[in-house]
Amino acid sequence: MIYEILGWINVFLLILNGSLFILKKIYKNYKFKNSKNKIKYLSLLKKISFFHKINGLLIILIAIIHAYLILGTVFYIHTGSILLILIIINFLLYIFKNLKIFKKWLLIHKLNTIIIFTALIIHLTNPWIFG
Repeated sequence: MIYEILGWINVFLLILNGSLFILKKIYKNYKFKNSKNKIKYLSLLKKISFFHKINGLLIILIAIIHAYLILGTVFYIHTGSILLILIIINFLLYIFKNLKIFKKWLLIHKLNTIIIFTALIIHLTNPWIFG
C-alpha cells in the first residue's frame, strides 16, 4: 500500500535528518588521518545539511498524506499524530529561532529530536497505544 511506502520514506528521512547532529559530533571529535577523508566527510555533512530543511518540510507533507490515507483524517489522537506535532514543533523552532525567547533554540531542537525518535519507535512498535 502507498501509505506504507510513505511511512517508510519518512522513517528514512527522519533518520537522515537526525543523523546530522551525530555526524557533526563525529566530525568535531574524530582525528582524521588524512585530509582526503576529512574533505569527503565534510562534503557529506554539507550535503546532508543542505537537504536538512527540505527533508523537514517533506517529512511534514508526507506525514499528512500518510495519515490521511490510513485514517481518512490527520487530526486523530494517535501515536502518529503526536509524532507529527513534535516534528512541526521542531520545524517551528527553526522558523522562530531569531526570537529572543528562543536563545537556546538549537538545544531545544536537538532535545526535541530525541523525543521525536522515541515517539517514532513507539509509533512503529505500537501505533494504537491510545486505542
